[in-house]
Amino acid sequence: MRQSLRLVLASAGAAAGLVASLLTAAGPARAYSPNPGAAPARLAPDTWPRPKGPLPAVRRDAACFLDDEIDYTLFQYDADAVAVKIEMHVGGSMVGKVEFHPYDEVFWIYDTRDDGDAIYVTVCRITNPDNPLCQAEEGPWTAGGDDAVDVSIIDRDYPDGQAIRISVWDNENATDLIGRYGGIP
Repeated sequence: MRQSLRLVLASAGAAAGLVASLLTAAGPARAYSPNPGAAPARLAPDTWPRPKGPLPAVRRDAACFLDDEIDYTLFQYDADAVAVKIEMHVGGSMVGKVEFHPYDEVFWIYDTRDDGDAIYVTVCRITNPDNPLCQAEEGPWTAGGDDAVDVSIIDRDYPDGQAIRISVWDNENATDLIGRYGGIP
């Protein structure tokens, strides 16, 4: 009797451990702590000045390139627009990036490290320049997945010249802000 009680208790303990490990594996992505460092660049793809920020840009024909370790970022000519690129790094490695391409109003969101974490993006449209508060917010969008590099392409339709504010978050609930960056379609 004592031996069968031990067997029952041991089996129950093993089952509880298996259930706990499955529930933990299926839980939400963890947030980086501390947040990734952000390297932003803002540039006007019609006048081709050096971008504001630490990322180097190269002008080629009717486009501007901001290269990185993942791919070649190309911003097409777009009159009176402001393009945005934000790279996020942890320990010297890129973990994600966000690009706003004003030509056709497209966001590219990258998760560049398969580590169980993701970055999230919301966009605030500022329809009244005299009131810089958010009049319409969209998102959150993410590229989180289980590939080495995950990409989401979000195609929007904004009026030319309307300011937007791109917020990058370290959690889906949009409570752990990495940074905010302005662009103009």
